[in-house]
Amino acid sequence: MSKGEKSGEGVKHTAVPENDAEIDQEYVIDKIVGESIDKDGAALFKIRWFNYGPGGDIWEPESALPMALVARFRRRAARRG
Repeated sequence: MSKGEKSGEGVKHTAVPENDAEIDQEYVIDKIVGESIDKDGAALFKIRWFNYGPGGDIWEPESALPMALVARFRRRAARRG
């Protein structure tokens, strides 16, 4: 995926609050920036949050992401070869 491409604009993910200040805070996925496999063979995706830089990236299991977002990422990755 080239810089500036957004594969998941507007996709919201509600984080589990760590304290009262974070209650009702929603994070919007900007794009998927990577894919990996965990030790059990399950797919993991590196997520970039909207308005956050690479320091805020986290790995999420495929099951936690919208299927359309994952499919779009994989189609684009296949085109890049």
